Amino acid sequence: MNPRYILLYLPIFIAYLLQSMDSSWAYWVAWGGSLWIYLVTFSGAVKQLPNDRPLLNQIFRPFFLVHLIFSGYMAITSIFFYLDAMGYLYFDKIKAAESYTYISTIAYCQFLYCLGHAAYVHGLLIFLDYKSPKYIIQVSSNFSISKLFFFATLFFFIGSILFRFLPGGAQFLIQFQLSTVVFAVFSFGYALLEKKYIYIFITGLIFFYGEYQALTSGWKEFTVLPILLLGAVLWSKYKKIILVISPFVLFIFLFIIPYYTGIVRNLSWGKNVDTQKAASIAIDKVQNENIKGLLDENWAFLIYRLSEIKMFMIYVTRVPTEVPYMTEDILIQSLQSIPPRILYPNKPIPEEVIMNRVYEIGAVKRGTNVSAKPAFIADSYIIGGKIGVICSLFLLGMLVAFLSKKAESLFGGYIIGSGGIFLALFYILIRGNAFEYLVNSVFWSVFTMYLLFFIGRNINILVKNPNYK
Repeated sequence: MNPRYILLYLPIFIAYLLQSMDSSWAYWVAWGGSLWIYLVTFSGAVKQLPNDRPLLNQIFRPFFLVHLIFSGYMAITSIFFYLDAMGYLYFDKIKAAESYTYISTIAYCQFLYCLGHAAYVHGLLIFLDYKSPKYIIQVSSNFSISKLFFFATLFFFIGSILFRFLPGGAQFLIQFQLSTVVFAVFSFGYALLEKKYIYIFITGLIFFYGEYQALTSGWKEFTVLPILLLGAVLWSKYKKIILVISPFVLFIFLFIIPYYTGIVRNLSWGKNVDTQKAASIAIDKVQNENIKGLLDENWAFLIYRLSEIKMFMIYVTRVPTEVPYMTEDILIQSLQSIPPRILYPNKPIPEEVIMNRVYEIGAVKRGTNVSAKPAFIADSYIIGGKIGVICSLFLLGMLVAFLSKKAESLFGGYIIGSGGIFLALFYILIRGNAFEYLVNSVFWSVFTMYLLFFIGRNINILVKNPNYK
């Protein structure tokens, strides 16, 4: 075993020692520990990163984009909740800090986040050895990447329509809808890079229509992530432009979009207002709101919606002291989520079985009109405490790296493999989710990946790489 993997766990050891001495310091060491993990990962201090491409042109490989989004949402976003607990509104002290016990619980949860982050990267790096692809894409000389992504977008779009009507198609519907979104971003991005004006027009219409749908739906994630992916696609050629505009985009993502989507949700979800009318009202409110009002509204978003630490604190407080670990139940329910309902008519409804443990632990009261499914690390803790976090996140990191490598090997390398196939089919791994959803999605995404490979190989788009070793 590479002894340098110990570097990943250094801040965890320090934070653990500080927990009984100073909760605030324990929190800061654990929170800063994730920044330390980024440093030792991207610098190659733990393990040399793949060198077949320039580092900044490997954004779609999981050690970069997926790692940053997954761990950032899990471990970094809690900073605002912690500052609020210490009595701050942004950087102004406006009230007394919460009790010592409350701060200690926050610090312990952050310790678990950092522990999970380290285990995740450990598993990720172990499998991070890329080789030349076993299969390459065989197309005519005038068949560009943007054209390939465009036809892939059409394939997934048509598939998403067909699966609405096919028996058992619901198993693949969401998967194909998400793949349509991801491939649409890639087709638009590569059309811009290649200056294919016909495809820029067509794929641009698809991309902006998708953004319009996301903006009127109230789902901020599907507004933000396509733009992040587009920026990642364009990064290889337009680094300076992206660096210049990124602070403005970040401001919009953190302050404008959450405020806007919060209004849309309240109107369209809570009061059954037409989505277009809700969006129009939300735009008017954003335009007329002053900066102070906008900042005050978004502080609540940064505290309670950007991070899931408040819910995690409930799980940590009540499991296993009041409610025993649910190891067997969660693992069995995860396996039961795999068979299609057409083959398993009595299949439990995942939403219900997941929410049952949320109710049993007491994170949400029964009858409350809210979906509060545990994040992946929360389920990992419910399965087995610290050991559950270490094992689950380590295995998840290994899985993410393995699937990226397999996608590259089967689909001609980095651009189509890690860029298109991996991010489209295994989109759920970017954010993680409750075990039942993740197991079901990954299983059928692997099935779909091999089905696409089988089709590509049989129509001679995918052929054996003569240089494969």
